[in-house]
Amino acid sequence: MVTVCPGFVRSEMTDRNKPDSMPFIMETADGVAAMLAGIDARRRVVHFPWQLSYASKYLAPAIPGFLYDRIAARLAAQRVKKPSRT
Repeated sequence: MVTVCPGFVRSEMTDRNKPDSMPFIMETADGVAAMLAGIDARRRVVHFPWQLSYASKYLAPAIPGFLYDRIAARLAAQRVKKPSRT
């Protein structure tokens, strides 16, 4: 079994977002290639792009839990306040 943890990959879904809200967005073909490379290497977890993987693996655990929760709550609240684009 393989778990895939992708960053932003260009698709119909991401086309609706503002480009500056999707750091390190990848082209679809690059995202697929990263997934297949991880599967071929028999990795249990495939992360990409490396910039987001690095941040989630090494920087996020260094943040104290209460501070991480506070930041996550603030970001979630900002997403809720934005009007939908329909």
